[in-house]
Amino acid sequence: MSTATKDNATSAAQDAATALKTALHVRTFPNITAQAKEDAAVDAGIAAMVTAFGQIDYSAPAPPPPPTPGGKASNPVVYSGQSGLVISGLSFDGAGKAIDLITLNSCSNVHITMCRFSNTNGISVKLNNCVNCTVDFCFFTMVGFGVEANACVGTKVNFNQGLNLWAPVKYNNNFAHFVQFINCSGSGQQVNDNIFKNVKGVAVHPHDIISIYQTSGTSASRFQIKRNKIVGGQHDGGWPNSGDTGTGITAPDVSGSYYDITDNICVNSGVNGIIGIASGSNLLYDNNIAVCDDRTMKVSYDGFTFTGTKTNTVVSNNRARWVRPDGSYLGEWGSQSGITFSNNNWNDASLTSAIIPDNVISYK
Repeated sequence: MSTATKDNATSAAQDAATALKTALHVRTFPNITAQAKEDAAVDAGIAAMVTAFGQIDYSAPAPPPPPTPGGKASNPVVYSGQSGLVISGLSFDGAGKAIDLITLNSCSNVHITMCRFSNTNGISVKLNNCVNCTVDFCFFTMVGFGVEANACVGTKVNFNQGLNLWAPVKYNNNFAHFVQFINCSGSGQQVNDNIFKNVKGVAVHPHDIISIYQTSGTSASRFQIKRNKIVGGQHDGGWPNSGDTGTGITAPDVSGSYYDITDNICVNSGVNGIIGIASGSNLLYDNNIAVCDDRTMKVSYDGFTFTGTKTNTVVSNNRARWVRPDGSYLGEWGSQSGITFSNNNWNDASLTSAIIPDNVISYK
């Protein structure tokens, strides 16, 4: 079955109208008057349906399923060279240690769904050289890392929730992130519709919430980072003398191309809300919101930051209200070479952290 859209729904209605008229016109003798009335009645009904189809948002994502992720307790698992696996409804607990909970090496077409990950300073889902793996409807809490994809193709991280990063020490010399892509490429990459929250005084050393490093999409299938909600992040700085750079979304980091970064909301997420650093091309930052109204955040800097060399980059329809510790507001900063700016509001006084409610995390 094809994916429903306004166009093909309208086309189906019109095909049905033609068939209905043909059926109604069948009689033992011609009656042009009756046929005209039949046609008018069918056309009126089709017109009403087409109007109704036009009012449907076919692009809206499906809501998450109601059950809470998790279930049967599982020890950490490692799979290599597997294809077609489904890992569903399991609970993984690291017992407060530096443990990777699911590791996939050179696997393909794997679906990790409705799982719960907790209490590890390590990586919850570690993907190495994998193809077309999806992690969705999972819950991460008190973890050093949520999903890390390294040299993968077609990774999708959608409809997950995360509550509090936990990194009492650096793990493999890395900072804590809920989503980390490293040297990935190709089509089908998505980080969409996730909700991540860090509670001040509970989360330990949160850094970038979503970090996309040296990763690119394609012209035909751009890397999607869409409709994510991020609350809280780096508050007191990183480890001594390092790491005071945590953000809500860093994309691209160092380099990357073909991104659509749209409709995200970052609240009190660290140094920046959304940052594109170093070189990048064919990037779109559209309709995102960055809010910081917590003046106690040590590392608060700007809502949006763009540095390095950019080409074919559009920054449009974004809004910010980002307070620095000294009380000043600055929404956007950085290099403007190669960037087209349009219709942004870098000091929207209507924005507050209440734009995302306190109870945004629904999983337990």
